[in-house]
Formats: sequence, structure tokens, C-alpha cells
Amino acid sequence: MQSNGSQAYDAGMHERRTGMRRMLFAIAVLLLIATPVFAVWSQKVVVSARSENGLPVEGAQVKIVYQKDDSLKSGDGLVSGFTGADGRFETELVNIVPFEYHNRNFEATLSTFYWKGEMRRTLADSLEAKTLEFFVPVAIEPVNVTVYDATNAPIEGAGVGFAGFEYAKITDRRGRAGVQVPKGGSFEGIASYGNASAAFSEKDVRISKSGKAILVALPLTLESSEEKNAIIFLLNLKDEQNEPVEGQEISVAFSSENATARNYTAKTDAAGRLKFGSNEEGALALFFMRNENEYYYEYNLTGSKNVSVKFAPLLTVAPLAREKDGENCFRIIANVSDPRSHLPIDVKMVKVGQETTPLDVSVDERGLFVSRLCVSADVQVQAIASNKFDNVVSAPLDIKYSKPYVPPPPKPPAEEKEKPTELLVWAILAFVIVSILSVIFYIVTRREFAGAPGYVVERTLRPVIIYVRKLVQLFTRRRGKPPLARAPPPPNMTQQP
Repeated sequence: MQSNGSQAYDAGMHERRTGMRRMLFAIAVLLLIATPVFAVWSQKVVVSARSENGLPVEGAQVKIVYQKDDSLKSGDGLVSGFTGADGRFETELVNIVPFEYHNRNFEATLSTFYWKGEMRRTLADSLEAKTLEFFVPVAIEPVNVTVYDATNAPIEGAGVGFAGFEYAKITDRRGRAGVQVPKGGSFEGIASYGNASAAFSEKDVRISKSGKAILVALPLTLESSEEKNAIIFLLNLKDEQNEPVEGQEISVAFSSENATARNYTAKTDAAGRLKFGSNEEGALALFFMRNENEYYYEYNLTGSKNVSVKFAPLLTVAPLAREKDGENCFRIIANVSDPRSHLPIDVKMVKVGQETTPLDVSVDERGLFVSRLCVSADVQVQAIASNKFDNVVSAPLDIKYSKPYVPPPPKPPAEEKEKPTELLVWAILAFVIVSILSVIFYIVTRREFAGAPGYVVERTLRPVIIYVRKLVQLFTRRRGKPPLARAPPPPNMTQQP
């Protein structure tokens, strides 16, 4: 027999096992409940670029457009960046649209400041990384750009870029930045630091021991060696029209292991720039409000950085969609979105034809703006969305008029021609009937004309022969043949005494 202590121990173990089973069951139920209702697909993408002379292309701009989270659009997702020193750019595309609205097509575009670029379309259909290799049909060569101040001291943290292109390199502690330029071709570049800048071109290239180099002098003097050796962070703000945002108030927070945390507020200058410097590596956070929207950026400062931020309208209108709603009638659908959900949005739709006509707009159960339109000619429809800060016009949607289908008039029924076979049957039938009647007539009258058999035969068969001949003539006339020649009548038969 088990002791009381052993029984208590077994009971405790049983209770703990029961509790463990219940906990595992609860976790399984929670996992089932937490399963997302949206089907997700993801695709890793690797973009690589090589020049005509086989060098990896650094600083090429890559833009990838794909379907991200809007079931009505196939290009609401955008990933952009630049290739590194190895000529590669890597990213991952994630789609959270319901499965029935999945669109796995995406477009990748690669361009440089010396080549207009190329666009490729492909499918996100691989479990492994999808590699897109671009060939840049331009021979390139490396050039070192060194930036100095007015005292010939190297400037760290200066930006080196090219006209009409967003990519820029940051100079190191020696004031150098390595760039790639078209070999033997022309180019225009700019070096900037703070409010000072200077241009350079292919005419400024010099041959040095380490290769080709360009020296750029900026019209400024750094105040101290401490600033020259500091980690410099430059923020450039531009509005929707690509103009500098002046006077933007920004909250700055910086912390590092060896320095006291710094928190302060600063404003951008006339060029839309904010400068931050530190002798220590650390974490930098920037926060500001613009047009009632919050912006927050974090950077890990291990070296100098030059960052550009360009604002885009937050109010967006997707390309208009249409649904058939009767003969030459359509439902025009506009998907308008804005992350500032507290702002009221005014949406109008207009028909653009020989004259502009406003349409009635309603909101359906999906939150989409809908108008119904019936057309009698080809027209275009546009949506105009506006709020307190933005005014956006959609691309025009072409509506084609289709002429109603008119069935052709029915053809009159063709006259039925009497078939020759039926005519022949009727002729034979008539001949049989007449022959039978003639035989009957002969039997009845044979005693009266017993002494003149030839006469009886003539009087009996002559009507039959005449009737048959007429039928044959009628039959041949219907068949398109000439009638039979009429045979001469037989000689008169006289009655024998």
C-alpha cells in the first residue's frame, strides 16, 4: 500500500500534468485565433549592375514597384535605394493583400546620372532570392574627390553628388569620397558642406599617384580642429515642389555611451538644412510635425551622414476603376487615402468631354467613393480630392461608348419548289387511276362494240395516252428539258361489219 505522502505526491503530479495540458491547449487555440486573415507572400530581390567594362556599378538608383497592401492597385508599394560598392542592392517585398486579389507582378528600374536606365517586369514566384542583373552600356572609371576649405584643410562630412541625381557620397576624415564617372565622358558634380557649395566637372580631373582625382575648394573656413574631426550629420528637407523647407522646427535627441544625452530643438536654415555634430558615436533621433502629421527618424551615427528627405502629398488618389452597370453605364470607383484620418476629405468626380460635368458621388460600404455614369459617346472621368493641405487630381479614366447591337432583319422564306420525285409519283398514280377507269369502261361497253375491237381500244386508251403525254410534257418543262415531239395520231380505225 502507498503511504499518504506518496499519494499526495502522485495527486500533485497529476494536477500539474493536467494544468500543463490545459495550458498547451489554450496556446493552440490562441495561435489559431491569431492567424492573420490576410494571405502574405514575400519575395527577396537582389539587383546587381555591371558596366560595359565589367566594373560593378556603385550608386545606381534602384526603384521597385509592387502590390503591397491595396487590393485595388497593383503598384502601391515602392522600395528604392542605391547599389553599394559591389554593385548590388538587396531588399524584400512583402504583400498582405487577400489571396484572391494577389498580384505578384513587380517592376524594377535601375538608372544612373550618366545613363537613363532600364525597367524590367517579373514575377514574385520564387522561394529563393530573385536576382535581376542589369547591364549598364557605359564604361566607367573611379575618381577620388577631395574637398578642402579655404585654408586647404580637408573637410569631413561634405556631400559629393551629381547634377540631377539624388545619390551622394560623404567625405571621410581626409576629405575624400570615391565616385564613379563615365570614362571619357562629360559630367557635372557638386560638393557641399553647410551653406557652402562648389561645382566640378570632367575638366577638373587630374592624374595622381593613386589614380584620377578632383580637388574641390569650398568658400568656408572651419573654426577648430574639433569640428573637423567631429561626426557630422546633415539633414536636408525639401517640400512637394522640391523646394527647401525653411524654418522647420525639429526636436533632436542624441545619446552615446561616453557622453551625456543631448536634447534640444533646432530649425532648418534657408537651404532647408539641419546640421548636427558630435565627437562620439551614438544614436540620433529626430522628431517634428508638418501639416498635422508626425515624422520620426532614427539614425545610428558611426560616421558622417548626409540625409535628404523629400515630402510627398499624404493625400493620394489611386487610379480610377470602373464596373459595368448596364448597357453603356458604369460605376466609377475612386480609392482616396490619407494617414491623417482626422482630416475631412472632399472628393469630386467630373466627366470631361466636350464640356466638364460634375457627377454625383457617394461612399459605399468599403469606404470607396463611387459615381454612376451612362454615356452616349467616348468621355473621360477624373477624381479631385482635397483637404486642408493637399489638392490631388487623379489620372483620367477613358470610358468608351459601345453601339447597341441591332440584329439583322430576318430573310424571307424561300419558295419551296415541287420536287420532281413527287411529281412523278403523282403522274404514275393518275395513270393507274385512269387505266383502271378505262378498263371498267371497256368491260361495261364490250357487248355493244363486240364486233369492232380496234375501235374500242382506240376509244378506251386514247384519253389515257393523251393524259400521260401531257403529264410527261409538264414534267420535262419543270426539269428544264424541251418537251417531247408530239407523235402523229394513229390512223382512224373503222368499225368492222
